[in-house]
Amino acid sequence: MSASRRGQLDLMMKKAPRKNRKKNVAGYGRFEKAKPVLRVMAVVSVMVVLSAGFVFGYGFFICSDCLRVTDVRVEGASILSRSAIIRRAGIKPGDNILAVNLSVARRRLQAEPWIRDVRISRIFPSTIEIGIREHTPVAILDCEGGLLVNSRRQIFKRVEAADPVSLPVISGVTLNDFDKTGRSASPALNDAFDVIENRMPDMNFEKVLADPDTGLTLYAFGSIDEVRFGFDDDNDNYRNKFRRLKCMLKYCSNRGDAGRLASAGFEYPDRVVVKTAAGDSYAATLKGGNHEGTGYHRRS
Repeated sequence: MSASRRGQLDLMMKKAPRKNRKKNVAGYGRFEKAKPVLRVMAVVSVMVVLSAGFVFGYGFFICSDCLRVTDVRVEGASILSRSAIIRRAGIKPGDNILAVNLSVARRRLQAEPWIRDVRISRIFPSTIEIGIREHTPVAILDCEGGLLVNSRRQIFKRVEAADPVSLPVISGVTLNDFDKTGRSASPALNDAFDVIENRMPDMNFEKVLADPDTGLTLYAFGSIDEVRFGFDDDNDNYRNKFRRLKCMLKYCSNRGDAGRLASAGFEYPDRVVVKTAAGDSYAATLKGGNHEGTGYHRRS
C-alpha cells in the first residue's frame, strides 16, 4: 500500500471516532440534565395516584352503611344524664364513625362546667365510647349569687336552678378567700371545708358561717338551731367537738320537747354552753375527760 493511501485511511479512522464521541457525549449530557425533571414527574405521578386512592377509599368508607354509629356508650356520669352528654358532644346515631371529629366532641364536653375530665374513642365498626369524670360538689359559697365548690376546694361553676344539689352553704367569705386557681386560701374557709368533710354521717346542717375573728358557727341541725364551734386546735379539734355534740344531742333527745336547744357553744375545750328553746342557759363541764351529757349547771 502506498504511503498516500495509508495516510488517507489513517485520517478516516481518526475522524470517525471523534465524530461519534462528540455525539455520545452530547446525548449523555442532555439525559443527565433531564434526570431531576424525570424524578419530580415520577414523584408527582405517585402522589397523584396515592391521593386519588385515598380520596376514593375515604369516600367509600364514609358512605359505607357498616360504619354508621349505632351505639354511644357513656361511663362515669352521675349528675349529668346520658342524653345530655351525647347532645353536648354533638354525636348523633347514624353518623359515620369516621366522620365524627373526636377532638371537637372532646372540646364541647370539656366546656360543660360539671365535667372535670373526658376521654372519647371509637370502637369499630359502630360504637363511640365516652368516659367522663364529674366534679364532686361539697358546698355552696354564699357569694356572687352562689358558687359551687368541688372536693378539691375549687370553684367550678355558678349555682343554677337546674343543678341537682343539696349542700351546706358557706357564708362569711368572698372571692378574695380564693387564690388565682380558684382554690380556697384563707384559714377560716379551709376550716369550714374541714368541718363539712369530717362531719359524722348523721350530722347534717344547712349553713356554716366562717368568721376569721370568732371561728365557725353551724346552723340548722335537726334538733338545734345554732352550734358555735370556734376554732380548730390541737387540744380540741373539730372531730372532738362533733363527738361531744353527738353525745349532747343524744342526751337532749331523751328529754323530748324539753331538750329542744336553740344554741350550743363549743368554743372552750372543757365545757359546753347551751341555750334552750325556752331561753334558759346552761353550762356543761367535762367530767373525767369524758362528757356524756351530764353535769349541767344553770348559769345566772
